[in-house]
Amino acid sequence: MSAPAEDDRIMRPDVMCLRQLSLHNYRMFSDLSITFPDMSDDRADGDCEGAAEVEGDRGADGRGNWVTVIVGENGSGKTSILDAAIIALGTYLVKIPDIDKPTFNRTDARLARIEMHNTSTVDYQQKFPVSVSAHGDVMGNSPSWARSLKSANGRTTIGDAPEMVRISDFYQRQVREGKMIHLPLIASYGTDRLWPRDRSKWATHSTAYLHTQDRRAHDGAVPTVPDSGPRRHGPAG
Repeated sequence: MSAPAEDDRIMRPDVMCLRQLSLHNYRMFSDLSITFPDMSDDRADGDCEGAAEVEGDRGADGRGNWVTVIVGENGSGKTSILDAAIIALGTYLVKIPDIDKPTFNRTDARLARIEMHNTSTVDYQQKFPVSVSAHGDVMGNSPSWARSLKSANGRTTIGDAPEMVRISDFYQRQVREGKMIHLPLIASYGTDRLWPRDRSKWATHSTAYLHTQDRRAHDGAVPTVPDSGPRRHGPAG
């Protein structure tokens, strides 16, 4: 894995965050670009070229408990932005075994209105490729990467995310070798988080990532029974 990239911000080796996110032909968005607030500022607003508004605040205690809020009317695409962020951040999981990685669905492709020439007929067709590109701070690195779906029967690509794949492979090898490391916590909770939880016992380090793209609240991210010994590589946020 390459050495941490030089940057004008202080990047911790156990932190993952998005700086920029761009969507193309993803659900309702033809093109959307978002710049998230910079955590080095006491308070900052992001930039969203589209339907929603992005705001950030460190919180009243001033200790860096950073929260980014996406504001918009119903149907403006807030959930779609969050789902796209999951696909982008989920690239980190490509080398983690035994879990379903966040990917595009064929229904994620934007529907474009097509008017037939010299007729009153209107049709809707899916537009490809669908893509999500991102830039961020990932475990002491500053990569840019992209995922795409090129056809309805295709698969979500990783060819444009080589540095994220290398980072994923590096940390997976560290885990296999029993190294004492921190892994990022990736969690998504939707409106169905209020329904009954899916309780599961800790099996391996990858157990915590089983429900990364499942928005129901669950207890799978932490052990539900005492460990027999020290836990070396559970996720840490």
